[in-house]
Amino acid sequence: DVLINRAPPAITSDVNASFIFTGTDAISPMVKFKCQLDNAGFQDCVSGVRYNTLPMGPHTFQVIGTDEAGNSSQPKMHSWVVDAAAPSVRITSGPASITNSATAVFQ
Repeated sequence: DVLINRAPPAITSDVNASFIFTGTDAISPMVKFKCQLDNAGFQDCVSGVRYNTLPMGPHTFQVIGTDEAGNSSQPKMHSWVVDAAAPSVRITSGPASITNSATAVFQ
């Protein structure tokens, strides 16, 4: 079995992502892992794999572990969204530029 120990939060502004994972097997040790980002195909990887400059939007990471006997785990998956766009704010009304009022209301 594979466990993802560290991954990005469900929604983040960080365009970089790293993953820490471990594998366990009752009989033989894990000897290799394969990772996939956004259905790009599984490739050999190690715990601590990092992906940089990801585009905004949803992403999915998967990892498979293989033990010494050649048995592979089911993929473990983590999904998250990169939202690096700053929110837009507008002031639609407010006090006059010169006023004798001690209070102000903005919308």
